[in-house]
Amino acid sequence: MAGRGKLIAVMGDEDTVTGFLLGGIGELDKHRRPNFLVVEKETSLAEIEETFRCVRGKDARGPGAGH
Repeated sequence: MAGRGKLIAVMGDEDTVTGFLLGGIGELDKHRRPNFLVVEKETSLAEIEETFRCVRGKDARGPGAGH
């Protein structure tokens, strides 16, 4: 795994996500999908789950990652 970067993704309220993006974590994958999601009252559970599955598939790390 040497030479490979690590990916961090964030899902949260606007202020939290903005803070992480200002910190430099924003990234688009080869399909132009971002590694972040601003969750609002109107955000559906399906959208949250789909975003999680998309970023989880990218060399996942953390709780539940199976590593």
